Amino acid sequence: MSDKIEFGADLEITKAKCKALQLITEFQRDKTIAKASAYYPKISKDDVIKDLNSAITKNEYKYLSQGNSSLCGPAAFFFGIARSRPDIYTQAALGLYKNGKVRLENLKLESSRLARKASLSNANISGIDWMIMSSIKPWYDKPEDRFSGITLPGMLTDWLEDTGYQAVDKTGITKKTLDNLLQAQTAYAGGYTVFLFVNGDLFKPQGKNKISFYPDHWVMLNSSIKIRKYDKKLKKHKAPAVLSAALVKQILKEWEEYEDAMDEFNENGGFEEPTKTSNQIELDVFTWGERHQSVFNVKGTSQKPELRLFFNHYYGFIKARR
Repeated sequence: MSDKIEFGADLEITKAKCKALQLITEFQRDKTIAKASAYYPKISKDDVIKDLNSAITKNEYKYLSQGNSSLCGPAAFFFGIARSRPDIYTQAALGLYKNGKVRLENLKLESSRLARKASLSNANISGIDWMIMSSIKPWYDKPEDRFSGITLPGMLTDWLEDTGYQAVDKTGITKKTLDNLLQAQTAYAGGYTVFLFVNGDLFKPQGKNKISFYPDHWVMLNSSIKIRKYDKKLKKHKAPAVLSAALVKQILKEWEEYEDAMDEFNENGGFEEPTKTSNQIELDVFTWGERHQSVFNVKGTSQKPELRLFFNHYYGFIKARR
C-alpha cells in the first residue's frame, strides 16, 4: 500500500470535513492499530482521535501550536491544509501515527529518529502537533533546537510547490511597504493562501512599543486587511474599509505631506510640530495555535493598532493557490 496522499479534485469544505470524520471513525474502530504509536511512543491512539475530532469540529479549538519551538513555518503551512482540506490533514496525521512517514504529493514527511522520542515536557507543545510539524523537518531533533526549526522563505515555497500549489509568488518577501501589503490583500481576495513574514512582536501587546530589525515568524492571513481611516474634520476614525489602491494613494499622500511638514518645521521652526495621521489597521491571522489573532493582540472594542506601527514588524508575504 502506497503512503502517498494526493489532493485530487477540489472538495467542498463540508464534504472534506465529513470525509475526515469518517477516516477518524475508521481509525478508532480498527482494533489492529496499537493504542500507542510504534513510531511515536509518547503519542496514544486516543490522543490522536480526540485532537483531530476537536480540530475539525470546534472552531475555537487550539491546535498546530509550536509552543516554545521555532516551528511557526510548519504550523502555518499545515494550518493552510487543515483549513481547506481537513481530510488531507487527517490522512497525514493518521499515516504518521501508523507508519511513521507519509508522502504528501511529492513532499516527504518523516520525523527524525530523535524527534520521535524527544521530551516535550518544557516545550508547551502537544504530542500530535509535534508529530505533524517535526515531520516536515527531518533534521530537527528536539524543540529546543531553535535554529534548526527556522523556516526561510525558500523552504516554505518548496513545501508549497511539492504539495501541488501551482501559483507561488516568491517576490517582495523583504519589502516593508504599503504597496506590498496591498498586494497581499489582493492575493487574499483572489483566493490565494497568504503567508505573512513578520517579527513575532507584531502579534504581542508589547510589540507596539518596539521596532524590529528582522523577520522571525510566519503567520497565515485569515481575514481581509482593513483600514480605519482617520477623518481630520470629524476628528474620529471612519468605519473599517478593505485596503485598496485608492486608500493606499490617500495614505501615501498623507505620509508624504507629513514628512514635508516635518522637514519645514525642523528647518524653519514653528509654534506647533506637525502631527501624524493616526490611521488604524485590522486583520486576523493564524498563529501560535490561535485561528484569529489580531495585531498586537488587540481584542474587542480596544483601540485598533496604528498602521505605521504595523510596518515596524512586517517584511512581506508569500501567496499560493492550488
